[in-house]
Amino acid sequence: MNDVVIGCPAHIRWVRDKTQVIIVDEQRGESCRLTGAEAALWSWLWQRHTYPQLVQWLAALLNTGTEQAGAYLADRLRNWHAAGLIVTHPERVDGELNG
Repeated sequence: MNDVVIGCPAHIRWVRDKTQVIIVDEQRGESCRLTGAEAALWSWLWQRHTYPQLVQWLAALLNTGTEQAGAYLADRLRNWHAAGLIVTHPERVDGELNG
């Protein structure tokens, strides 16, 4: 998934507070909460960081190697995409995940 641009659909709204990220799907009338590493990753995604940076930071946060952190990142992106929380486009913009 590192050769894509990631975006948030127009019907998804989210807010980060002190301990979590709350995501609301206005189209479905559903919400979910992310905590811990998931919340950190979600916030980092929208700060225009590169895929390798995210892997490195997740490895430190999860106290694991980069291979495991990369697998965690790929899994989260697949799950969020399947849930309709993110959309992907086939190419990067200046080597960044999102544009």
